[in-house]
Amino acid sequence: MGESERRNILGKEDGFNTRVNLFIIRHMYYHMKKAEQFMVEGEGKRKKSVDLKTYISISAHRFTRMYKGENFELTADESKTIANCFNISADYFKKEGELIPVYGITRDDWKCYFYTHYGEDVSVWLVNTPSQKKEGEKKVADCLKKIISKKYIISHYDMDAPLYRIYYFFENGIAYKGTDILNKLLEDLKLLKISNWKEFADDPEMLKEYLYLLEKHCRYLKSYLECRELEQTN
Repeated sequence: MGESERRNILGKEDGFNTRVNLFIIRHMYYHMKKAEQFMVEGEGKRKKSVDLKTYISISAHRFTRMYKGENFELTADESKTIANCFNISADYFKKEGELIPVYGITRDDWKCYFYTHYGEDVSVWLVNTPSQKKEGEKKVADCLKKIISKKYIISHYDMDAPLYRIYYFFENGIAYKGTDILNKLLEDLKLLKISNWKEFADDPEMLKEYLYLLEKHCRYLKSYLECRELEQTN
């Protein structure tokens, strides 16, 4: 067994997906609106983010080395710790692991982005024309702006999606648990009053968003109950 296998060293190619996944996590953390526990007093009245290393044990210097395509080590314990943070699979943080799905973005698009922004020498394994590289980079850049929006996340990703769970953790400060969120929803609905909806009187688009989501989940629930009834009668 070689040194890289004993120490779980991830290289340019077999560690690329993990590199992208960690980039997504770091990007969302530092750009989205987070729970107060992730914020500390900064200069003046402005608050700043707690160092992400506090939660996933990877320093800013280590991130930079990854982004530039240098070999990096990620132990099994580190992979498990990161996965447990968000309640997602540790396979997203292993050698030749899975790529966190981002709608409309391919692995080659990510390669174009890293090539453009971090000067990674991908010329030997990325055969794209200059225009294709530019297009791929732009697709990723545009998507990075979208995935820090709560409205976009809840409209495009279901609760099992890794991207949803990453957003959920940073927004709420706890890992997503399916039964927990449904119990909380039930309690919140019991307390909901007509006056709460009137608070959005000046924001009809937000009201439409709520209506869309409520109707969507009503359809899901009705379909599920109908399927259960059919199964019980057969």
